[in-house]
Amino acid sequence: MKVWIIIGVIVLGAVGAGAWWWTQNSDEAKARKEATFKVEDIASITKIVLTREDKEQSTLTKTEAGWVVNNKYTTRQELIDQLIDAIKRIEALSPVPKRAHDNVMKEMLQKNIRVEIYTGKDKPERVYFVGGPTLDNAGTYMIQEINGKPASRPYIIYIPGLQGYVTSRYATNQEVWRSRAVFNTDPAKIKSVTISYTDKPTESFTIAKNAADSLTFYTYDNKIPQPQPKQAFLKVFTSYLNAITVETFANSSAKKDSILKQSPFANIKITNQDKSTQTANLYYQEANKRSKREFDEKGNEVPIDVDRLWVGLNDNTDFAVGQYVLFGKLLRKPVDFFIADIAKK
Repeated sequence: MKVWIIIGVIVLGAVGAGAWWWTQNSDEAKARKEATFKVEDIASITKIVLTREDKEQSTLTKTEAGWVVNNKYTTRQELIDQLIDAIKRIEALSPVPKRAHDNVMKEMLQKNIRVEIYTGKDKPERVYFVGGPTLDNAGTYMIQEINGKPASRPYIIYIPGLQGYVTSRYATNQEVWRSRAVFNTDPAKIKSVTISYTDKPTESFTIAKNAADSLTFYTYDNKIPQPQPKQAFLKVFTSYLNAITVETFANSSAKKDSILKQSPFANIKITNQDKSTQTANLYYQEANKRSKREFDEKGNEVPIDVDRLWVGLNDNTDFAVGQYVLFGKLLRKPVDFFIADIAKK
């Protein structure tokens, strides 16, 4: 009797194993696996590696302080949110029709983005390739990599409720992901800020924190004028420091080297409580066809762009485009802090 029980257990085990194998390896199961691109448990995601076919790469890593790109720079949270949204919600609309299969694969071989999604393990949880848009721009071509090999066919992917393709969410250029913030220090941790003007040095000034809740205004020659500006005016000024952003980074611009060889018209220097410093050198940008104002009231050409300027950051290792509407908050004159009507503005 015991022998028959043992044989029955073995047979049932074999049947169960066979059924499991069939569910995992049947054509239907393979198709279902190849069509599943999304990762629903986004909280488990620790790293996302995005690699273009020409090897340009951005590695996004989740840290306690937030997401960073290439272990160098803080990222733009709105772009991280858009990428995570795509990873969580993308659905397979249908396999690419057989008649279009070869053309789609040829295009994806020439231009693609390899996506590796990690959830804390050495091996990625999901790997797939992102191609371009469908002919109607309503979907995106993607194909999975399973066990190190491309799946049998690509799929048309979409995000439910979204009209359009999602390739742009998987950017590989680190400049796209980088935070646009110029100064990333909490104003409460700033020791001093100095605004220096090259052409008019006497209009330079410094605001320093000499007590826990008190700021002191210094003139260009390091003197303390009396009376001092109102504390409210000085605190509003320092509150602007972590609200200044650049429009875009321009490190690949052909003008970078020639502009940075010039003398900046203004320099902003922040000294933090830990004695570290952050600087921004500001340079005039020539007026161009993009400028909102090319001529003055008399019809003369305006040589300087009145909306945009060049910005050298991190000891001029970074080059960017800024806007006067933001940097103008910091480009004040000493008189602005002492005339009540101006200071209030």
